[in-house]
Amino acid sequence: MRIGIVNYGMGNLGSVQSALNFLNVESVVTGTPEELREFDGLILPGVGSFGKAMDNLRAGGFVEALQLEVIEKKKPLFAICLGMHLLARGSSESDGIEGLGWINSCVVPVADGWRGEHPVRRPQVGWNTISRLVPEHGMLSRIEDGEMVYFDHSFALPASCPDALAQTNYFGSFTSMLAKDNIFGAQFHPEKSQRTGLVMLRNFTNIVLSSKSAGVEQCC
Repeated sequence: MRIGIVNYGMGNLGSVQSALNFLNVESVVTGTPEELREFDGLILPGVGSFGKAMDNLRAGGFVEALQLEVIEKKKPLFAICLGMHLLARGSSESDGIEGLGWINSCVVPVADGWRGEHPVRRPQVGWNTISRLVPEHGMLSRIEDGEMVYFDHSFALPASCPDALAQTNYFGSFTSMLAKDNIFGAQFHPEKSQRTGLVMLRNFTNIVLSSKSAGVEQCC
């Protein structure tokens, strides 16, 4: 099994690869969209702005390559932080710029402003809990309600996202994990979330292995 980490100029590639190395999972940082066909599963990381990220994906030819590998061939994909935003129709961070459109929702700001006399700070940086919505899902295997993961973001998919797998509350709930067929996403950074994050990465690689073993182009 080989995992491809999509390099479109916006990701924290090294830390993701280091976490996979710790799990003894072979991974390669992709240099071209053509390389995506060589892998059994893909990780789409991201740090930065939605508009710039989509511009980079389009300019690098990754939109078409991801459409082929993930949507048509049903290759498992794990999108992280900004990478998860790119799955949506769009984002209020970058009005007028379309996302990949695989998730029927749009990215919105996390809480900002005042609650009573107390300021609500954005971005959310640091540890927070997740609440499982679909506990039996493979991505949540060995993960309990209330486990802590590491966030660093100003925008997120709303709690109303139809494919939400878990939610987090930061002066209001938002979607912190999603799953749709062979597509998975995390608003937090599993590569920085210690034991819980490593378990989630292992869960994803187990899904990739199951898909590969099944001998069909779909995720179990």
